[in-house]
Amino acid sequence: MHGAAREIGDINLTSVAAEVARDAAGRAPRLTGALAGSIRPSWNVGAIATVRSDLPYAGRTEYGWPKVGQSARPFMRPALIANTDTALKEADKQAERALSHVKGA
Repeated sequence: MHGAAREIGDINLTSVAAEVARDAAGRAPRLTGALAGSIRPSWNVGAIATVRSDLPYAGRTEYGWPKVGQSARPFMRPALIANTDTALKEADKQAERALSHVKGA
């Protein structure tokens, strides 16, 4: 049981994060392409998959900046929403695989 719990704790969603990153890059507004090109997936210890851009204006583009009249142009959240089912199915598949090793009840 301990081994299964460890495996479940190590569910790896890097492939899903990569798909969300590709999707978000495709949805990002384009002037120069820098924003789309800056979107990257990453994987941290503790089963945290992230998708991010280090550009300072990425957040302002996603959420808007009313103070200067900039409307929101979401690209990350729609990509995440569009891929939520894929992420849940992948996590479920990996959890089932981990639990298949447990014998008895």
